[in-house]
Amino acid sequence: DNVIYVGKRSGIGWPDEEGNQEIRKINNNDGTTTQSFTPRDEKRNHDRSVNCMLRKLQKHYNNYYNMTEAKDIKMHLEKDEETRAFLKKVFIDKCWGNARYMLNYSIIDSFEGFSYIKENQSKRGMIFQCFDILGYERLIAVGAYRRYGEWIISAYTQAIKPCMQHNKNGNRLAHPCDSLKNYLKDLMRNKGYSKYNCRNYNNLHNTLPRIAEAGPSKLETKVMNYFQQPPTSEYYYYNNDNNNNNNNSNSVNITKMKTFDSITTELYCDALGEELMPHTCHHAQTIAKKQKMTTSSLSKSLVTNKGTTSDSVYQSIVSTAHLLGFIVPTEWQVQKKKEMCKTFWCDGDMSCVADNKTCNELVKARDKHRKSFIDFLYDNKTSPKIVAGQGSTDDNNNNITNYKELSDYHSKVYGLAWTNNTLPITCPNQKTLDTILQRSLKLEERVVPEFYATPLGKDELERIFRTVWLEQKKLFCWVDLHRLFQNATSWEEIINERMVNYNWTVLYES
Repeated sequence: DNVIYVGKRSGIGWPDEEGNQEIRKINNNDGTTTQSFTPRDEKRNHDRSVNCMLRKLQKHYNNYYNMTEAKDIKMHLEKDEETRAFLKKVFIDKCWGNARYMLNYSIIDSFEGFSYIKENQSKRGMIFQCFDILGYERLIAVGAYRRYGEWIISAYTQAIKPCMQHNKNGNRLAHPCDSLKNYLKDLMRNKGYSKYNCRNYNNLHNTLPRIAEAGPSKLETKVMNYFQQPPTSEYYYYNNDNNNNNNNSNSVNITKMKTFDSITTELYCDALGEELMPHTCHHAQTIAKKQKMTTSSLSKSLVTNKGTTSDSVYQSIVSTAHLLGFIVPTEWQVQKKKEMCKTFWCDGDMSCVADNKTCNELVKARDKHRKSFIDFLYDNKTSPKIVAGQGSTDDNNNNITNYKELSDYHSKVYGLAWTNNTLPITCPNQKTLDTILQRSLKLEERVVPEFYATPLGKDELERIFRTVWLEQKKLFCWVDLHRLFQNATSWEEIINERMVNYNWTVLYES
């Protein structure tokens, strides 16, 4: 299909065998030699060339027309062919160099960072302006819609990934990640433009319009709806059609909903279109069918999110155990970590950190948090006994020192899940839950109005909010650490008694 992909997967961080595999050989200008390119080469060349074009475009309009706003540049470009021709030559000669062969291909770029801040969307629109100047006939901005309630939790798990990684690597073990409780409280304060956003992330109702506003008039915007689709390959529903030719207000049509086997199938076969990408579309369909045939789960989704609320739940428990001294690393464990540290070893926090300043900040924050936590738990202000790590009756407990180990222990050894009343859970008050539901409904009606009007829209959203998100998944809830650790005396008591034999009740904030 004459396509080059320069999205996230082709960048740094992906396995060398994928990013460094030769995929293209291009004849050099002398006609006698060829140059090989890998996905990583093409992403670097693309990003460098695009940033170069943006600088040239902005510098030209700032110097010659005193223009800096994207919308002003857009209006001028649409009627000034002479400037367009001049900039096209500058772009090709100064920015693309030995990567100019890429301009003979369709280019697909994909990255969640496009939604981070307002300026990113305007920048993305300006990039579309550059490709319009280069002569690309079709320009398409595609966004994947996800329901607000699920989206904010996905954004939360993304936000705490750096903290989780520290814990997984054996560092900052006594430092809990940002709590879901505080995160949701912050979101409830959002008003106006930021009402449906969360922290650094802008939702789809903002990103696509802002890209279109800064981009050329020919720019198309499309919304993918894969995450809300039914689990079956074919779905029919009754559609009340009062605008038919029979003048019968009670006439009912049976409508077939368009569904896809994977999000990539929807992207290549529908959003970009089979007419543009027939081979890529067919390839995506083939892969999706193979994956479905080998999957034991009846779940329709072939896309998984590596960060889950379960991870944050178990991380909060383990970090609290470290904080209170229920888990104490052995001298051998500390020495091993110290030897592996390549930057600065923080004795006060028993962690590998960037420098002494970071060490002091971590120790101060940890001690403050520990004091407030203990003051809440123990009326007499005495610290809990240190048992695990210093001769626990079960040596296996000494191996449970991070969230992954605790998660595996709880789910695989005992066959339990934190959502099934095996842990003390606290959920937001009714006002917060109603706000999340109303925002979910209003955003869906705004972004995918036709889908919202189907049985899988408003009615289904209200159902899954109560029965799936809240009751089954406890999506907006967290572990009440004060209840879990109240008067406990050992790590063994926590993981083998309180997380196993207690029948906890779910509480709601007042």
